[in-house]
Amino acid sequence: MFALLLACATSADTADTADTADTADTAADTADTAADTGDDFDPPAVELVTLTTADGVELVGDYYGHREGAEAVLLLHMIPPTYDRTSWPISFIEALRDEGYAVLALDRRGAGDSAGVATEAYTGPNGRLDADAAVELLSDRGATSLVLVAASNGTTTALDYAVGGAGLPPRAMVWMSPGTYTENNTDLGALDLDALLMMYPKNEAAWPEAARSEFDPDGRWDSVEYSGTAHGTMLFDTDHDVSGDLGAWLGPAR
Repeated sequence: MFALLLACATSADTADTADTADTADTAADTADTAADTGDDFDPPAVELVTLTTADGVELVGDYYGHREGAEAVLLLHMIPPTYDRTSWPISFIEALRDEGYAVLALDRRGAGDSAGVATEAYTGPNGRLDADAAVELLSDRGATSLVLVAASNGTTTALDYAVGGAGLPPRAMVWMSPGTYTENNTDLGALDLDALLMMYPKNEAAWPEAARSEFDPDGRWDSVEYSGTAHGTMLFDTDHDVSGDLGAWLGPAR
């Protein structure tokens, strides 16, 4: 069982609507950065991509390609419009590419450079369409295996897609600060997935612990609990090795 309790202090805000939304370098500032894969393969620079959902909303994302057929990670950020694809640290994305993953950091509808109504990203059926379109793009780029990494109410879309998505089923999911909003549209009991990691600060432990107790009696799912109050992708800004913990759980791309 990958259950940890880490005891480093942090002062990060816990609210999705905090004014510290942009906690990472923008992809534009680091577009020419290539991950060191440890061999002679040099991953291409980030590619700005556009995609259109089934209901006609144009979304924008940063695609970090890898080898042909590489397993793909879809990153789903915290609540739009306050947060967007730049909330994911470039160092974290590069760490994923070091492990052989292709990565798509998506602006959910209503966030960043994407069109659409922000509240539809997490309320009602349309948020799942964002993931549908993103996974279709990843499949078109050769991905045959998928991992979803979602923060805060990005977990709403992740759960909606995992249960009712139109494309590749996820082989694993990572949820950073899941909560009651995770089940806005889909009951967690409908999820049939063995590989799920929940990462959260101690003050947000109640929902993940209750969810695991009710829906995972066999102990398939894992958790990492951190000290402090950092919420979602703000966990990356603490003294904890969040990227390392996540990477160790996922392991190399398949």
